[in-house]
Amino acid sequence: MRATNLGFICRGRRLTVVIFALALWWPVCAPAQSPLIIGTSYKVLLSTPAQDGMLDRIAQEAFRRLGLTIELPYLATERSIRMANEGYHDGELNRVAGMEKLYPNLVRVDEPMMVFEFVAFTKKTALTGGDWAVLRPHQIGIIKGWKILEAKVGHYPRLTYYHSADDLFRGLAADRVDVILYGRRIGLAVKERLGLAHIRAVAPPFAVRPMYLYLHKKHRHRAVALAAALKEMKGDGTYADIEAQAMAPLGFVETP
Repeated sequence: MRATNLGFICRGRRLTVVIFALALWWPVCAPAQSPLIIGTSYKVLLSTPAQDGMLDRIAQEAFRRLGLTIELPYLATERSIRMANEGYHDGELNRVAGMEKLYPNLVRVDEPMMVFEFVAFTKKTALTGGDWAVLRPHQIGIIKGWKILEAKVGHYPRLTYYHSADDLFRGLAADRVDVILYGRRIGLAVKERLGLAHIRAVAPPFAVRPMYLYLHKKHRHRAVALAAALKEMKGDGTYADIEAQAMAPLGFVETP
């Protein structure tokens, strides 16, 4: 009996050693959490192929404060938000308020990522901004999927849709349209990159809107914490530092 008990004790001790060793090994060998996929439809200034644009870095820092990492793949505007709504992506980077009404699987993070000025760009057409109605007589170019622009001018008779900013600005440069509508700061960056010095932005803007990060509803539990992280970044100077590094070389820093 004593030998049997001793055997059980020895086996029990060996089992304890094995369990303890596994406990030490598991955190090291367990797979790391996969990055969340946050779609973007920008290729310059705000987002870049290297994922070091202004909003890339702001989003990365906000998620980092929650202990999360992200990737920011580029897709055309309409496709990108559909990928988020259908759950193939975990979120969408920078959209106007109200997208949750059009895409019911999306949840808005209620702290703006930035303020966007929607302006016209022209090559030779005389135009003053501010009133959408002045655009009606002109051949207008917009990017498909920009919902605020589709709502305001989508019913106008002379409208051309493009799928990328480069094509939009090249269409204007080639006189295929008279005027294009886009974000002011990012539009200035696009025209500079393409060397289109003869294209100018029209003032004042047709609309000024805060822009928001959206999450697929499976991540709705993160929305409040992400809003708090973005607000904290604005309060502690992180947001301004990132903006200055991204925008200052181009000469237009505008903190919301």
